[in-house]
Amino acid sequence: MDLIKRIVEHYKNASWGKRISDLLFYALLIALIIPSSRRWLMEHTQRIVMLSPSEKRVVEPLSNADWQWFVVDCSGKKHYLSEYRGKVIFINFWATWCGPCLAEMPALQEFYNHYKDNPDIVFLFVTDQDFEQTKTFMQKRGFNLPVYRMIFSPSGRLEHSSIPSSYLIDRQGRVVIEAHRSKRWNSPKVYRIVDRLISQTP
Repeated sequence: MDLIKRIVEHYKNASWGKRISDLLFYALLIALIIPSSRRWLMEHTQRIVMLSPSEKRVVEPLSNADWQWFVVDCSGKKHYLSEYRGKVIFINFWATWCGPCLAEMPALQEFYNHYKDNPDIVFLFVTDQDFEQTKTFMQKRGFNLPVYRMIFSPSGRLEHSSIPSSYLIDRQGRVVIEAHRSKRWNSPKVYRIVDRLISQTP
């Protein structure tokens, strides 16, 4: 009991940096001892240390070729990016096997829930996996994000070499946020940015 009190007292006065570094150390130690816990621990540790994404200092517009990229929905219908010109567009590239993708999923679900009824913003959660896999995953995890499948990877401004990769595009077709790691998409900072983009004239 005295040991627990000493530990509590120690971390009560410790900085957040110290707490996080110790948490990462103990998580790694447990993962090494119990291999089956590795994925769960890594996912939840990443969730703790995730930061909000930041706006790009220099915003770059999508090219005409970028607008011609398309995804398909579960019924097989094609959706060209150009259909959403004039709206705020959020694109997230992910996969069910990607640990960092899973770490940010709860935040993405809250982000989507916050704006899903707003007609001025579109969400595209894009993967190259088949819909049976993603449907099973979504049901098991309790998510209801709108999933699309890409037939080919995008080039140009949306080209990426890792996942998760996310892009927030304003109503003028400029990439305002580009993120290639797990991010805290449900933060007040993100909501302020999105609200501002929605309020702008297309």
